[in-house]
Amino acid sequence: MEHIPDDFRGVLFILTKVDPILCLILYIKETFCTLRYSNYQKKIIGARFMKKLSLMLIAAVLSAFILEPAAVYAAELPASWHTTEEELSVYPATRDQDPSDKGWGACWSFAATALAEFDAVTNLGATSDIDLSEMALIYDTYYPSCDPIGFTYGDTTSFSGTNFLKYGGSMDFAIWTMTRWSGLAAEWQFPYTLETFEAITSGTAARGDAYQDQYHLESAYSVSSSDTAALKSLIMEHGAVGMSYYSGNKQDKNGTVYYNKDHNSYCFLKGAYEYTTECDCSANHAIAVVGWDDSFSAKNFTYKPQGDGAWLVRNSWSSESGFNKDSYFWLSYYDESIGASAYAVSMAYAGKYDNNYQYDGGVFTNTKLKSLDSTVSANVFQAVKSDTESLRAVAIAPTGPCDYTISIYTGLLDREDPESGDPVAEVFGSTAYGGFITVPLDSPVSLKFGEYFSVIVDLDGAKMSCEYGKESVYSGDKNLGVSCGISAGESFYLQDDEYVDLTKLQDSSGKNLSAAETGYGYGNFRIKAYTDNTGTGVLPAVKKLSASSVTKSSVKLTWSESSGAAGYYVYRTDKGGKSTQIKVIDGADVTTFTNKKLSANTSYKYSVCAFYKVGDRIYTGSPAKLTVKTKK
Repeated sequence: MEHIPDDFRGVLFILTKVDPILCLILYIKETFCTLRYSNYQKKIIGARFMKKLSLMLIAAVLSAFILEPAAVYAAELPASWHTTEEELSVYPATRDQDPSDKGWGACWSFAATALAEFDAVTNLGATSDIDLSEMALIYDTYYPSCDPIGFTYGDTTSFSGTNFLKYGGSMDFAIWTMTRWSGLAAEWQFPYTLETFEAITSGTAARGDAYQDQYHLESAYSVSSSDTAALKSLIMEHGAVGMSYYSGNKQDKNGTVYYNKDHNSYCFLKGAYEYTTECDCSANHAIAVVGWDDSFSAKNFTYKPQGDGAWLVRNSWSSESGFNKDSYFWLSYYDESIGASAYAVSMAYAGKYDNNYQYDGGVFTNTKLKSLDSTVSANVFQAVKSDTESLRAVAIAPTGPCDYTISIYTGLLDREDPESGDPVAEVFGSTAYGGFITVPLDSPVSLKFGEYFSVIVDLDGAKMSCEYGKESVYSGDKNLGVSCGISAGESFYLQDDEYVDLTKLQDSSGKNLSAAETGYGYGNFRIKAYTDNTGTGVLPAVKKLSASSVTKSSVKLTWSESSGAAGYYVYRTDKGGKSTQIKVIDGADVTTFTNKKLSANTSYKYSVCAFYKVGDRIYTGSPAKLTVKTKK
């Protein structure tokens, strides 16, 4: 099942344990879906046909056993999971989001960081002393910097408030920040303290190493919070899921009235206690769910829910782990304020891939694209990090469960046509969740510096998410604005068998919906490409620099052409060691320059380097150096 991603394998494992026939069905599907056809459309049709066939066969087998999908889950999932302090001791202790009692509302960052830490312990061998920086995640969300390659240029978040720790946030913000390979520094690098906060607000501290993280987000799975079986499966696989609920602020002599101190339990029910008189009582607090108990009695709650069962919640109101409302408490399955979506994450060590090619630096996402009916989306990138690179994986952001077909084209002849190069790789697969999914390629794809390549994704059952800009993310609040830069030649969708640049996306009235001009609206598709540097790790250097026609007052420099260069910079170093740019040459084929008005019998040091343009960014290769002495 090498073409089936990790997030789906857990579900398949449960299914295949029902009957060995399912193993054969899935094997047939994988075999046929990985066959290579000569025509791109035939491959898509073949994959979709096999998907429908295999699903019908699975349904038939399950029907024969008179099993519903929920029953299959229930047959394999334990009635309880991680319900004791001893079981939780392998994970980090709980933390306090407001250690200085300043009213900091950073629960979203603490919940998201907990998800990363719990997965690292569960799957990467991390120990309970793992401590990632919640402050770094908040800072990288609200004060983002351009990615190391430079392709997220123009994607900005403008925070104009006085206290970003009171502003709040969302799990979506955290996840999309982490997909950029930012926000997951160690606590010691950017500690969550009053001193750090004051240094940031006074302008004396910044995160200059925003992309030097301890871990990188591999995948993030989005699922309905009402899908109890899926939540349990994700907790077992990744250690925790992130959810939100209404943290009631109604008080009586025992504290929050929805919290039962005797049983360390919480359940909000509509109409149970002065409902809707002073608030809308929607979810307002993010937490991590780390366990469950199906037999936790409904009688243990102040307001009795319709059935037994509760989630074990990891809160962020105390740094001393214990079973209480500040650290770990029980939240009823039937709490009516739980947010609609839940999330789990899969992490990787930061060194797994060298480079992250991406355009989507925005933290806000629009997943609907109602005006876009196409199932095929693509991003075109230019390899710029090394003289040679190896493309090893891509990442996609489907809006929900789907089958996917991913095609890689290299050597594009036309940057406006993602299929104008050589088709070199294809991957067929499925995901049981929406969110953000990393998909390894079967074999690495070689890239040369300056080469344009495309990642084309066809989704069956979902659409591709794209970043989205808004002048104000939250209604009535003007403190936070998100801009999404997008340029022609980056993101495309297939319409009537032709690729259309996403900057040209319009509604039925002809209004431009992209952020190409205003910065607000649709940005780029959330499609990324992960590469390793396989060459020297630098851009192509100028070679064979030589001097000819040397006179008392002039020197003619000559060098070999650098493929793909936009031009050359010529520098001269004076006696004091100061280097001055004396010439900018446009065009890779112009490989000579004569420096005049020089002094006789004088030594001059020259360096020449090629420069390369990628969108609005300029990259320079290694210089060639030469010392020349004029004649007497």
